[in-house]
Amino acid sequence: MIVRVAQAVSKSQVEEHILVYRKSEIEQLVRKSITKAVHNPSAATGQSESIKAGLHHISKNSKCCLFFMGDQPYINALVINEIIAAWEVQPDRIIVPLYGDNPGSPVLFPKHYYQALMEIHGDHGGREVVKKHLDQVVFIEIKDQKAGLDADTYSAYINLMPE
Repeated sequence: MIVRVAQAVSKSQVEEHILVYRKSEIEQLVRKSITKAVHNPSAATGQSESIKAGLHHISKNSKCCLFFMGDQPYINALVINEIIAAWEVQPDRIIVPLYGDNPGSPVLFPKHYYQALMEIHGDHGGREVVKKHLDQVVFIEIKDQKAGLDADTYSAYINLMPE
């Protein structure tokens, strides 16, 4: 599943691909699709540590960042590029994809939110920053609702994948 996500990112307009991983096996699986790999020894303390690890390694000239979850096997370059295109129109806004009525991933954060992202703790991701800045969020409707599906367990993944 993580390979599918990494391949989608590498085929998109995303310029820098930083993988934050817990197990070295993950890094080995996607090595060809990424720019940089960062081991996160604090992953057990929650999503916030992965976000911080990624931001510590992002290039200084970055204008925004997208956070991907490794459990979206149907995310694709077209959806990723739609999110980037929405940001290009409103570069000061947080861009959140909507899959039907459900907000999902990946979420795009302009650079001026990096400090707010560095201040989150525990098993909270960027949603905490989104909630605090709802007036600065642009929700974009993604027609390919399948792209928003995630699989939090192996059995969920098997149920999502075609036979």
